[in-house]
Amino acid sequence: TPYMLHPNVVPYITDDRMAWGDPNVEAAGKAVVEGWLEVAENIGFYEYFYGAYYNLPRIYMQQMDKNYKYGGEHGVIGHVAELNPNWGEGPKPWVSAKLQWNPDQDVDTLLNDWYVSAVGEQAAPYLQQYYEYWEQIWSTRMFQSKWYQAWVNAPERNNYLSFTDQRYLLEITKEDIAITRNLLEQVVSIVETDAQKKRADLLMRSFEFYEASALSYPFDGEVDVPETEQAAIELLDDIRTSLDMATKRTALIEQFTGHPFLDLHNR
Repeated sequence: TPYMLHPNVVPYITDDRMAWGDPNVEAAGKAVVEGWLEVAENIGFYEYFYGAYYNLPRIYMQQMDKNYKYGGEHGVIGHVAELNPNWGEGPKPWVSAKLQWNPDQDVDTLLNDWYVSAVGEQAAPYLQQYYEYWEQIWSTRMFQSKWYQAWVNAPERNNYLSFTDQRYLLEITKEDIAITRNLLEQVVSIVETDAQKKRADLLMRSFEFYEASALSYPFDGEVDVPETEQAAIELLDDIRTSLDMATKRTALIEQFTGHPFLDLHNR
């Protein structure tokens, strides 16, 4: 019979539960939770929810919802998160707080509430598509990336994903940036009130930093020799864009300093 902890002793289990989108990591994480439940009446979740250490909006709302519902069903009575908020991630902190109070709420209803409250009924669908696009990238493509595979296969790894390894930016294409920019431009063009416009403009400013980070990140490995003049011109255009975006990224960091919404002091 295992030694049972006093009910007032609450073990907090540390994990970056975005990685629970990987079935193997999820199984290992849940095994730790259920192992502690054999000796503890109550447990807590300690979460690495970043946030501002990333150069993209790290959105995983559906996985987060599953995690909180699992926690609610398995004796989790407390929650601590290293959020270091990146406010360009929009609904992420607010929905997290709502689900911590009551994990049985419907995450899509909460998200819609945030989108409509932020930018109004007409613009909300475009903002929803914007964040769902980023969530699709983090929920699928990132798990196959060099960035993630280096972390998950390391002989010894941190409990949190490697935000100092920025190779996740290699997964972002020019098409991704064009699509997400277009969606936010739609939001900006449709909002009606001054408050909605201010929020939309701030989200667009945040996006400009993600855009500059993704488009200026260096190529990984060798580049194929262009086979045509047009391909060579396109490669040169990409290089020029990368240099311009690197300059813009530095300028944005300086411009954002001290701003309550945009400040990137954690980078």
